[in-house]
Amino acid sequence: MRGSKPVKIREILRLRSLGMSNKQIARSCNCSRTTVIEMLKRADDAGLSWPQAEAIDDRMLKQSIYPGMEESAVKKPDPDFEYMNRELKRSGVNMKLLWDEYKLEDPNV
Repeated sequence: MRGSKPVKIREILRLRSLGMSNKQIARSCNCSRTTVIEMLKRADDAGLSWPQAEAIDDRMLKQSIYPGMEESAVKKPDPDFEYMNRELKRSGVNMKLLWDEYKLEDPNV
């Protein structure tokens, strides 16, 4: 759940404060029980509980749950979809080939 939405993290903490089991929380949040356990452990490690999670903004909540993980300041460019569409019409061109070309242009993708 690396890209967890703060809303889901808040909901997990809220449901725990209501005394729900990890299995019930997982079912309610449409995630695995392992995810619930991981999020609760991260919240406990950060000293974060439901009332606090409700009061802080999304950025601070994510930083509390994932310390050291900063949002990427560099926005990667989208592929040229018009080019891809034209190329896919050509014989012998497939998505894998286009992906490989895209990766050659920017290996950090």
